[in-house]
Amino acid sequence: MAAHHTLFADLLQLELRRAEPAELAALLGELDRAERALWGEIEPAAGVVLHQARGMLELARGHDGRALAAFRAAERLADLLVEISSA
Repeated sequence: MAAHHTLFADLLQLELRRAEPAELAALLGELDRAERALWGEIEPAAGVVLHQARGMLELARGHDGRALAAFRAAERLADLLVEISSA
């Protein structure tokens, strides 16, 4: 399963690198709207996905610091999921 996830992530990264800056900006705009719509109601698992998506988009745009912040936010939520499932 992990190998499939890694392959999918690699393929997605390749496609994001090929995207035009305007396409990436549009995707980030859609992600912003999704985050605002879900704010306060978001489940940790959905938050992990949103933050990971933001991290990949920021990475593709060359914004390494923003990407790292998004990936760290995803990691914090993932840790929360582990705590919830362990309780």
